[in-house]
Amino acid sequence: MRNRSSLSLVLVLALVLVAVLPVHADTGAAASWLESQQRADGGFGLEQSTLSDTAEAVFALTAAGVALDDVAVEGVTPVDYLTANLDSAATVGAQAKAALALSAAGLDVTDVEGTDLVAAITGAMNDEGRFGDDDATFTDSLYAVLALAAAGQEVPVAANDWIAAHQGENGAWAWNGSTEAADTDSNTTGLALQSLLAAGVAADNGAVVAGLDYLRSIQNEDGGFPYQKPSEWGTDTDANSTAMALMAITAAGQDPAAWATEEGATPTDALNALQNDSGAFSWQAAMPDDNLFATCQAIPALLGRPYPIAPLTGVVAAEEPAAAATAEPTAEPTAAMTAEATAAPAATATPATVMPTTGGVISVTPWGQILMLAGAGLATGGYLVRRHLSRISGR
Repeated sequence: MRNRSSLSLVLVLALVLVAVLPVHADTGAAASWLESQQRADGGFGLEQSTLSDTAEAVFALTAAGVALDDVAVEGVTPVDYLTANLDSAATVGAQAKAALALSAAGLDVTDVEGTDLVAAITGAMNDEGRFGDDDATFTDSLYAVLALAAAGQEVPVAANDWIAAHQGENGAWAWNGSTEAADTDSNTTGLALQSLLAAGVAADNGAVVAGLDYLRSIQNEDGGFPYQKPSEWGTDTDANSTAMALMAITAAGQDPAAWATEEGATPTDALNALQNDSGAFSWQAAMPDDNLFATCQAIPALLGRPYPIAPLTGVVAAEEPAAAATAEPTAEPTAAMTAEATAAPAATATPATVMPTTGGVISVTPWGQILMLAGAGLATGGYLVRRHLSRISGR
């Protein structure tokens, strides 16, 4: 009876320990799946290659430590596709996104086969700090700021002021520049925060703090984020919203583990849970199909690589991310950024890291110890089970 009780206790302990272990996404498998989606022209896209989708793929693959020269169909790479199709970039946002990808690929975007993308982007900014004409979206300006930061250019103070001026009272931003709460969303907010931070705005600036507070306010119980909350289309966690929020959190120097909900779930946990057996990520749990866009954004988010993605040149070993700052922010939300806060960013705005074998960000939870305990429990349980069965069988 004592052996049976011991056996039951060990098995229960082992099962409990295994149950609390998080699901870690395999970003290596995600990158491999992404490579398999490359089209004959070297680009990426759902039905055909596009500049935008190819740029997203470049962000993800570079973040994962994949050499783009090795991503080729009959010798044609994503960089080849981007450079060959720059003429199709009809807006400053499209030019900026292509420039952002080419910078990640290590190219000098002031001279891409004779095209100066930096000049094209800066030349599209008006006196108010907005990039593009009246038809341009708010996100066009966000990508323009990111592209300039990635190229090591000083971002004009007016550009950051214009972004901050379009922040809603709820701390969020909308893709069309509206400040109405009903129009704001997590994706644009995550991108806006990365843009401001990449441009040199301090993480404790009021606009940044308010943006992060908004994200916290709409976080779901599973640790993830919806596009909007409330929303007539539902508020389930989706991969893209969670990825953009996670990259904003990382860009602000905060530890995603500090964003655990009352249920103990983090944004990383929520995003990990959306990875399929193929390696790709689904958009939502209710829509489990492999999703190209979701996979592209999940990879850098899980690897702690917010925009702009630094090129692979000079890659160094990954270090454990610093713990989130605990000091209370001192700045009040404001529409204007100071010249001090918008100093030129370093040329490599995103730390270059080597992709872990299994992917994912480093957690502060002592999972190694838990794994050892779980392994020991399972091993002990296995021994007791074999011993018990041997007695039953008379061996």
